[in-house]
Amino acid sequence: LHWTASESAHVLQSHPEEVVRRILDSPRRRVLCSHTAFAPPKMMGRLFLLNGYLPVFDATQPHDVSVGITSPLGRPVLNARHVDRDKSTVAAAWEVASGYPLAVDPLTHEGPILEKSEGDGTNDGRILSAPLAPEAITPSKVYQRLVDNVLGEEVVDYRVPVYRGRVSLVKEKFRPLGDRFSNHSVRTVLRAPSDVFSDDERRHLGRAARELGLDYAEMDVLRDQATGRSYVVDASPVPGVGAWGLTPGDERRHARRIAADFDRSIESVLSGESFAGGG
Repeated sequence: LHWTASESAHVLQSHPEEVVRRILDSPRRRVLCSHTAFAPPKMMGRLFLLNGYLPVFDATQPHDVSVGITSPLGRPVLNARHVDRDKSTVAAAWEVASGYPLAVDPLTHEGPILEKSEGDGTNDGRILSAPLAPEAITPSKVYQRLVDNVLGEEVVDYRVPVYRGRVSLVKEKFRPLGDRFSNHSVRTVLRAPSDVFSDDERRHLGRAARELGLDYAEMDVLRDQATGRSYVVDASPVPGVGAWGLTPGDERRHARRIAADFDRSIESVLSGESFAGGG
């Protein structure tokens, strides 16, 4: 990917010209990253603006740090150990961290289970009744416990930024039961981590991030209404979609907090203190 300085400016074009010019002329950090991280509706462009970062898309150009991309200049890499975000990888990391599984054996498990694609962003979950016949198993799918996150006519999940194993903010997201496996919330509420997760659960989230090689992560977490257990079902290595349904004030507070967490992660890697290892 070879993006010019003018293309980097284009990424930030919706912001005040004087602010963008200041970043282009004297950025706090030059950060190598993939242009896909800036694809709408992701937040990277806004975070770079808030933190004074200049995005660099050509790996041969000067940069201070890289986000998930090997630096040919030998610069530190955020999330250097992160390999993939396949559903089975995330489930295995959560089992190590929490001590209980999300994955099930569809041939022996009894009761409702969830079938979904291994890859990211498919939102194709399907509820099945197990056990399944061998011929009903699809190799490209994963089979997991059906986490009961239904409250009345809505489902609830949590988007949890985790930086260096710490949780500073929780986004509680609501959507209609009929859109259970979509990614579009109708309302979102910012919550304090201690109001949602126990001390042990927050430690589990940090350990899962380490298992996945993530200095910075955003995790999707569900809580089962019957057992009270929480489950990490996805983990993104970059700040992801914005939080639909926040009030304007909460949206600004959310962006500032995520930017601060991301900046702390970047500065930690630059100082040689990578939480998840690598560099």
